[in-house]
Amino acid sequence: MKSKMRVIILIISVMSIIFIGCGSSSSSSKEKKIIKAVPPLKVATYTISGHLEDANTGTPLEGVKITTNSSTSAKLSHDKTTDALGTIVITSDKKDVNINVVAVKEGYIDTGIQVLSTGEENQEFTIKMVKIGNEPTGVKTKEENITTDGDGIVTKEIKLTSTIDTSKEKETTSVIIPSGTKMTTSKGKPVTGKLKMQVTSYSPNEVNSTEAFPGGFAVIADTSGIEGNGTKNITFETAGFVSIQIKDKSGKKVKKFTNPIKIKMQLDKNFKNPSTDSKIAIGDTVPVWSYDDETAKWKFEQNGTVQDINTSDGLVDVVIEAEHLSYWNLDWHYSAVCNNLTLNLIDNNTNKPSTGITYELRANFIGSRGYLYQGRIYGDGFAKLLRVPLNRELKLTATIDGKKVGERTVKLRNSDCVGKSPTIDMYVTPPKVVKQTLTITESCADGSKSALLRGLRVFTYANNRYVGTQVSNIDGKISESFSEGSRTKYLIYTRYNQNRWKNPTSGRYARYGYFELNRENTDDFTHNFELLDKYCIPTIVTGGEGGN
Repeated sequence: MKSKMRVIILIISVMSIIFIGCGSSSSSSKEKKIIKAVPPLKVATYTISGHLEDANTGTPLEGVKITTNSSTSAKLSHDKTTDALGTIVITSDKKDVNINVVAVKEGYIDTGIQVLSTGEENQEFTIKMVKIGNEPTGVKTKEENITTDGDGIVTKEIKLTSTIDTSKEKETTSVIIPSGTKMTTSKGKPVTGKLKMQVTSYSPNEVNSTEAFPGGFAVIADTSGIEGNGTKNITFETAGFVSIQIKDKSGKKVKKFTNPIKIKMQLDKNFKNPSTDSKIAIGDTVPVWSYDDETAKWKFEQNGTVQDINTSDGLVDVVIEAEHLSYWNLDWHYSAVCNNLTLNLIDNNTNKPSTGITYELRANFIGSRGYLYQGRIYGDGFAKLLRVPLNRELKLTATIDGKKVGERTVKLRNSDCVGKSPTIDMYVTPPKVVKQTLTITESCADGSKSALLRGLRVFTYANNRYVGTQVSNIDGKISESFSEGSRTKYLIYTRYNQNRWKNPTSGRYARYGYFELNRENTDDFTHNFELLDKYCIPTIVTGGEGGN
């Protein structure tokens, strides 16, 4: 199997047409039996799996509305919503495509992520969504009902403040909309009547908060105004994030204002300014970026200036003015990145690559907030990390079932990446694991027309805990590593084969196109899908003259 940072190319082999019988030397008619060719299975191109979960509980989220866009001409396809496993599968007809993913679910904060489709196998992404009223540590939402007149104008000043109780201080974010401000959609149409205003603050001082940051920390952003013109690959070092949304009952969003609104965000006085390598100081400049929750695109907006409005609260303030509504982020950025870093996992016991085991991998920034990557390494023992910042130290941690099995730090310099793709090793000490192999086949009831099935997406679980996603290879097999004694579960995505097999789905998630297999042990096994009769009954064709 390949590493997580790989996109799947599904190439389905087509069964050959089998002709039985030829002409004979007799002039009399002979029966000729022709077995119809099996039509090819659906062929996909480059595929990425997304997993959406509650940021506080980790529960998979069903019914999340997903939209995508790309700056290229790539054709993207996917279901409209996530299934019962919180999964969405996005397919592109091109590789090396930057895909903006937007996720929306009632009762949750709209969010998204940028994904680079690399053309490799088994590429995945995770989006952690914040539930209003049950936010993770470091995130807080404040809601209020407001009203505009028939022209969409605010008749009195609106002020809404969200306060976060962090492990350090109580950080507050305030939004002030002045009286006389007209609220409109992105197309300039007034938003009138009773509206709901929502302010969600994300602290940079809590891990659970940074993991749920909309958009992530390694992005493509419009840097015009701060670094040249156009878009660049960058990584953020954040000082805080606020999501501001105003909607009417129909879901119509406010996007523009005729008068600037004020947004005040607070920082711990001990916060380190990466541009000065010292504590944040009055008069320091903090870049301000916007994140569009409808397109998942980042853009530099302005520079904010550090103030100290209340000298007794232990915090400093950044006040900005905005004429459009989006998510606002205080961030320093790093534009020097290494596009491809290969990480090899080496077994401490054998001093050889640690293959055949699924690891969870996380890459955190050291000395600053946020992360570069969180995902899985499958059985080949290596992963490719994209958009790795230069001159910025990372801590790489490998875990199995939540237990740390390896760790190292890395700091890339320009000389490491010019004209080459760097490779590093990390030593791991894996627990005792066993490998289980599932072979997937199809055949007629009598065993004829048996075939190994390639290209089926399979989700694996151990003791009801998600392990990973794989695709059956050319011999119809997937192999997964589990801790010894695990109860295993496999969910085979059979949606495109509903009209090919008898009983193509089963279990709790059958209505979403899955076939569920449960095992009480880790012995190897085979599952066979029985073909429908129309694929098994030969067609008898008579007629035809024999040869001389």
